[in-house]
Amino acid sequence: MRINENNRDRDKTRRDRVIYKRFSDVDRFSEFLPYRQHQMVQLSCGLLQSEFLAVRVGNLSFMRMSTNSSLQSVGSKENLSHLSFTIILATKDGHFCSHGHPLNLQTDLSGFDMQREVHFITPPEGIMAHIFVPTQLFQTCASQLQRDDLGDRFLATNYATLLPDRMGQLKAYLQELFRVVQHKPGWLQQPHIAKLVAEDFVPLLVRSIPLQGKAKPALKLFRRAPLVVRAEKEMTNCLEQPLTLKELARRLGSSSSALSYGFKDIFGMSSMRYLKVRRLNAVRRYLKAGDPGRHTVETFANQFGFWNSGHFAKDYKTLFGELPSETLQTPTKHLNVTNWEIIETDTLQNEL
Repeated sequence: MRINENNRDRDKTRRDRVIYKRFSDVDRFSEFLPYRQHQMVQLSCGLLQSEFLAVRVGNLSFMRMSTNSSLQSVGSKENLSHLSFTIILATKDGHFCSHGHPLNLQTDLSGFDMQREVHFITPPEGIMAHIFVPTQLFQTCASQLQRDDLGDRFLATNYATLLPDRMGQLKAYLQELFRVVQHKPGWLQQPHIAKLVAEDFVPLLVRSIPLQGKAKPALKLFRRAPLVVRAEKEMTNCLEQPLTLKELARRLGSSSSALSYGFKDIFGMSSMRYLKVRRLNAVRRYLKAGDPGRHTVETFANQFGFWNSGHFAKDYKTLFGELPSETLQTPTKHLNVTNWEIIETDTLQNEL
């Protein structure tokens, strides 16, 4: 039986260009994303359900991610030859937050300072899109459109406030792109598509960004965001040590109420609740890497200050949707992903 080389090449190209994955585990989701030294923390309760769709069209890449849980994502950006633009597509309750800035669904474009690490918080339910554009392509297009204001100084701001109608045009383009890929994945195989999308989308993106001399003021920072950042660092260093709200406030030279209000603004929970959630996530990582024949749930729980096994098991199941003993007994398979663009995926029509 002779293999049709053209069909095989076409199938390979399709796998390279379209990726669809579902995740019910925050660590597997974190391993999958294209960031270095990346860590993701599940903040809200219940079994995680996240979806990831990525499309590569020529040198452009488009990602759409949705989640039913509030997540905190921190990491370094991987591909410095591309600019990354983040757009919020939908949210039900709460807000997306980047570096202490609440993002406006109708106007805000963010994430394009590639030297700045990712520090992102999603609401309990939301959908966002990331667009990766080669830096050289963006700069060439900006030059052709006489947008000399979109240089390094602009990129270092990391945020831009678009007019709602301009943001609407960008979202409409992305929604149509994802819709076509979902229902007609063979569309990508047409030889002229890459050039068409580049010539349509990149100028649309550049024109949507207001002239910097006329741009609205930068995004407002949550008033207590710098305090919360310092508190996070203290907590991260004390996950295995006792730490009270009073002691944390003393170390930071702050009041307990300021800390509580700051964490409520950014994370939607109190500072001590956030510390507890971070410790539960840490225990989960240890359980997943543990050997049921050598380790016990109690050992890992005690390591992070959970001494009452009954209360710990209840809190753990509430947050992750399973008992800690179930996590310890489940073998962990690491993805070891180094380049998300070349992961093989199941047929889209069977998944979507």
